[in-house]
Amino acid sequence: MTASYSTANASDNATVSYTAQGIQDSIVHNPDDYAGVYCTRDTNTLHVTVTREALSKISALYSRVRSVKFQDAASPAQPAAAVKIEPVRYSRSDLARAMASVRSAEPWATVTRDTLATWGIDSAADKVQIGLTKITVETRDAAAKAFGDKVELVQ
Repeated sequence: MTASYSTANASDNATVSYTAQGIQDSIVHNPDDYAGVYCTRDTNTLHVTVTREALSKISALYSRVRSVKFQDAASPAQPAAAVKIEPVRYSRSDLARAMASVRSAEPWATVTRDTLATWGIDSAADKVQIGLTKITVETRDAAAKAFGDKVELVQ
């Protein structure tokens, strides 16, 4: 997928093209500033989530971007998406540290040994989403002790 964006200044006719990988690269290379990116189809909005501390810096980088046009072979006529910079509490680094300890944080790891199914960063929720085959009061308590509010349990 390739994206091009239009700038806010009408006198600036330049359109810059970049790949979706380019957005991900910015997040990967600046994990203490960014949390992630996601798109909502119903509002046709590309959400770039950043920490509150980095909000002014990242907003300045995106200040001229008003919309993103995705050029996808499956949807060639897809309209330009609006770009929204959203502040979040946790950075990609914060969430990655929580995610890295999903299998090892005790007593969580022992309590969920037989029920842990999936886990990954949910940029929209600013949490690590952990899928379990069964959620109990014990697993909720263990998650709160191990991860605080950085995780969301789902079944």
